[in-house]
Amino acid sequence: LIMDSDTCKLLAVPKDAAKDIQSSNICQVCGEKPTIMYLGVHCCSSCKMFFRRNADYDLDTHQCVFTGNCDITMNSRGACRYCRLKKCFSIGL
Repeated sequence: LIMDSDTCKLLAVPKDAAKDIQSSNICQVCGEKPTIMYLGVHCCSSCKMFFRRNADYDLDTHQCVFTGNCDITMNSRGACRYCRLKKCFSIGL
């Protein structure tokens, strides 16, 4: 599964395409150059620690403080906790 960044919806991806996404050399959450493989996903240290601190954050009782489809990049990853965690879950963390 991957998340459509325009609509914040999870999309089913053929198995081979998902493998290609996972094998890239960038953080699958924010796009930064990764330093580690965490839970089977390439991610940077910042996103790894973000996920560890927020994995129990209840997405059902909270919502995005903006429009619900925040673009998570290296420069904007700290702006919306909800969308960043949603993206973490969508890529398999």
